[in-house]
Amino acid sequence: MKETSILRHNQVRYTTIDLYPIEGATLSEVTQAIDLIVKDTDMGEITIEYSGENTMFEDISGDLLQASIIAMIVIYFIMLFEFNHFIKPLMVLATIPLSFTGSFVFMMIFNIPFSATGLIGMVALIGVTVNNGILLIEYISRHARNHSVEEACVEAVYLRFRPIILTSLTTILGLIPLYITGGNFFRPLAITFMGGMATATVITLFLVPSMYYLIFHRKEKKEKTRLL
Repeated sequence: MKETSILRHNQVRYTTIDLYPIEGATLSEVTQAIDLIVKDTDMGEITIEYSGENTMFEDISGDLLQASIIAMIVIYFIMLFEFNHFIKPLMVLATIPLSFTGSFVFMMIFNIPFSATGLIGMVALIGVTVNNGILLIEYISRHARNHSVEEACVEAVYLRFRPIILTSLTTILGLIPLYITGGNFFRPLAITFMGGMATATVITLFLVPSMYYLIFHRKEKKEKTRLL
């Protein structure tokens, strides 16, 4: 601990103490350690307030949640206008919450605590995750005009597999320097984004065509039955 200032605010004396956690220590562990010290110490009339990343997380978490919901609604209506279909945008949006599982798995693997920057990384995934899904749905819809739904799904994945993998891989590799040099503050952002991106790529390539096939294959069979 390092005492940096002793000041007065509204005739009340206060001091600011900066804490620099050791490598590997999480914000929750530091907070718990401080609480134990305060609990075992007679502080008299002194009160303690936390600031820094702890306060940042509390301040932005609610706003980011609201912004994420609004962003997904706006994205849905944009895709609705593009695809002219109610269900196709939902297929793309379904990859967003599933991609978050990759973020949490990566945080567990790399022992990274969930923090404000980690939350920002997960929110940033929303705009990036849908890109590959939109391209894949567009390709499937285009090929389905002249081919069966099954052939269209296979052909679209075959044509877009390499570009999707390369795009995701370059994004993940580009975040490695941030993970290495970002310290405890920016590492959660890098890890959540990398994990979510990796999961979203796999989900997009397999889940989106599967959902498209299950939904539109039945419709295709009904149309063929009517023609017969």
